[in-house]
Amino acid sequence: SLAWQDDVVRIVKALDDRITLLRETNATLEAIAQALFKSWFVDFDPVRAKMEGRVPEGMDEATAALFPDSFEETELGEVPRGWRVVRLGEITERITKGTTPTTLKRPFVDSGINFVKAESMTGDGGFIPEKFAFIDDETHELLRRSQLQHGDVLISIAGTIGRIAVMSDDFLPANTNQAVALIRPISRVFPSGLINRFFRLSETQQKMREKVVQAVQANLSLGILSDLMVVIP
Repeated sequence: SLAWQDDVVRIVKALDDRITLLRETNATLEAIAQALFKSWFVDFDPVRAKMEGRVPEGMDEATAALFPDSFEETELGEVPRGWRVVRLGEITERITKGTTPTTLKRPFVDSGINFVKAESMTGDGGFIPEKFAFIDDETHELLRRSQLQHGDVLISIAGTIGRIAVMSDDFLPANTNQAVALIRPISRVFPSGLINRFFRLSETQQKMREKVVQAVQANLSLGILSDLMVVIP
């Protein structure tokens, strides 16, 4: 009946409005997090404030105490005294990529282990489960190198370059293919949240674009990712 249809429309519209609001909230929180990362770990605003005798903004005393009050020269220019400049490969357990199951003569299946492709990742750091492929347990075991874990940072390195997401328990067990790099951090040194923010910096994105190889399909090598220089607090 028309009345029933009207009720359904009202419910669906309310859900759509809620989804839109949550997406806007997520975008705001993402922008705040990225701005904080840049302020603390790229522009070093808390260190500059302490050098000038000011109290760093937006943090409590305990957090402010973690920042030094001077700089030292490095190959990347001035960084906070006592902080290190290292290659990304030195502070990760693994930087690798997967492969396509068909190269092992293994088929995709209708359901099973999530198989993440570049198109399964959004431009804003999420996943699109509807675009996951699936493999069976035996194929997942054969592709042991690219089995994903909680906290793995994924970045698309073929075709569409630079999509970034962090794997969570919601989508595990999971695996990935050769178009997606898997970066597994040493969490006590530089956790996945910081690596995620590092890759989202416009400066990092620019460096990666400069290193892209334009072949049949644009691609970025694992070696380039490994050689990116990061500042470790």
